[in-house]
Amino acid sequence: MRKVILALMLVFVTSAVCAQYYDDSPSLVLGLDAAFPLTAGMSDKNKPGIGGTAKYTLPIGERSDFVLAGSLMSFMGKKQPNKSANFKARNILALMAGYRYYLSPLYNYNTLYIEPKLGLTADGTKHLAGTYGVALGYLINNKIDLSARYQGFGGNTNSLSFIAIGIGYGFSLQ
Repeated sequence: MRKVILALMLVFVTSAVCAQYYDDSPSLVLGLDAAFPLTAGMSDKNKPGIGGTAKYTLPIGERSDFVLAGSLMSFMGKKQPNKSANFKARNILALMAGYRYYLSPLYNYNTLYIEPKLGLTADGTKHLAGTYGVALGYLINNKIDLSARYQGFGGNTNSLSFIAIGIGYGFSLQ
């Protein structure tokens, strides 16, 4: 865990002094998400969820960014059949790193992007699982981020996934 924290600190510190040929600054995007469970283990027991996402984007080229993302999603439990109790709510915390590719140069201000990511997820247990995802989004005026993403996590027998739609606002860090 110390190595992960050290690596994250290193990225944040070096982002301000990074020599780049493309004149853009790192940004922090804060967003709200609505998520819809896909797998049977999740959609049978949980309602659609809500949550938040924070993304740190570091430009690495005219059409690309390095992305660090963290999200927290909460899915309320559905009512159990023939019982008065509900299934347990499921809270999912994901930390991921990825690459964002813009389909047109960012200086056009409005552009589509694709963003694959990999990372770790904790879902309310003491176990961590590998997670993967891909987002398709549209950036408006280099500030408003509209996106739809697929995210899956877990192993072969215990995998879960959901689709989320979100809106975010980006703050320049320089």
